[in-house]
Amino acid sequence: MEEQSLRDSLNTYKKQLVQVNLAISTFEDGKDKEDLFSLKNNLEQLIQLTKESFQQLENLTASTSSSSDTSTSFDCEYALFMSEMEKDGVLLESNETSSSKILNIEDELKAIEGMKCKAPHKHQWGDVIYHNALICSVVACENYSSMDDIEVKVMFINPTHEEMLPCPYLLESSCKFDDEKCKYSHGEVVAFSCLKEYIEPKFELLTNGSKVLAKQKN
Repeated sequence: MEEQSLRDSLNTYKKQLVQVNLAISTFEDGKDKEDLFSLKNNLEQLIQLTKESFQQLENLTASTSSSSDTSTSFDCEYALFMSEMEKDGVLLESNETSSSKILNIEDELKAIEGMKCKAPHKHQWGDVIYHNALICSVVACENYSSMDDIEVKVMFINPTHEEMLPCPYLLESSCKFDDEKCKYSHGEVVAFSCLKEYIEPKFELLTNGSKVLAKQKN
């Protein structure tokens, strides 16, 4: 539980940091902008402290090679995110045009492309269930004013239904159907603020008598 709590906190801090950077890009110089810079520094310190606490917990509880691999993957994703954020590309001079700001923010958000997460999927019977996914791209937006404006396209890593399976013809650009008519997935657009922390499946826990989802011919 403590490990999951640290993961959730770190994910929340990272989202807040993206939102603060977006806000900084829209404010003119003044006290409000100075307060935002101060908040940005505090969030970066919280992220670092949380990451260190998570690593200490991992070191204490790691007993299998799978847990070690999970930690390494998490650290790599975090390092990629922070290396992009530290470039401060979203912090622009006040004389830049609105279109330049948008382009710069989109470049900054590319740091989250390739990151694993849990994303919501609405099934045909109406229920919304979270599944492990990969962020493929950030959806372009004419005006980023808050976290709710950020949308991403995801592909599901562990699909459980046909409509979640990646289209086998999509990468070759040879699919004859558009996104809505293809029975397979061309990527699902979801709000960035709705994403949750990725949880690695523990396949090693499978034993005789375990309940599983089984693949059928249809």
